[in-house]
Amino acid sequence: MTILRRPFYFLRHGEADWNVSRMCIGQLDRPLTARGRVQAEDARRHCAGLNISSVYFSPLSRAAETAALVMRGRNVGMQPDEGLLEACLGVKQGAREDDAADPFLRDWIAGAAIEDAETYVTFQRRVCDAVNRCLSMAGEGGSPLIVAHAGVYHALRDAIRMPAGRVLHCVPYGHYPDGNDWRVEVMV
Repeated sequence: MTILRRPFYFLRHGEADWNVSRMCIGQLDRPLTARGRVQAEDARRHCAGLNISSVYFSPLSRAAETAALVMRGRNVGMQPDEGLLEACLGVKQGAREDDAADPFLRDWIAGAAIEDAETYVTFQRRVCDAVNRCLSMAGEGGSPLIVAHAGVYHALRDAIRMPAGRVLHCVPYGHYPDGNDWRVEVMV
């Protein structure tokens, strides 16, 4: 799985209600918190100086609302993409993410199955296909912004062979081809 060699920005949505309580949201449509909306307003200021050509976002409301808030007042094309949905984690959606007795996320990434969930490999392929589709459709004269989820970013960073670490809410990350590798910059 490879990503097209084109610069782009990535932004995780603002804080959602279940992020606060460390619940696995997955593809459930949970709303932004008041803090999440403030984070998106802060991201709008951080993105104001970026040459964004187009915006692609997950259709889940926490990402769609974040994208709308971040781009408010700018004349930039915006388009949802189903491939940017967070991972479908089946029966684990609604479970605690930080339960040491059940490290299901780590196990899932390593190849373990979760009932009614997509596999990590299928998820990663879906994310790579979506990002490549967004990069190929993006207009000239700037770089596209992708607004999605932490899991999407982890799958993307795995594909470009860079560890993601903790993915902060509403912090823009710039991605730049650098020889055979990628360079990633925090844009704040």
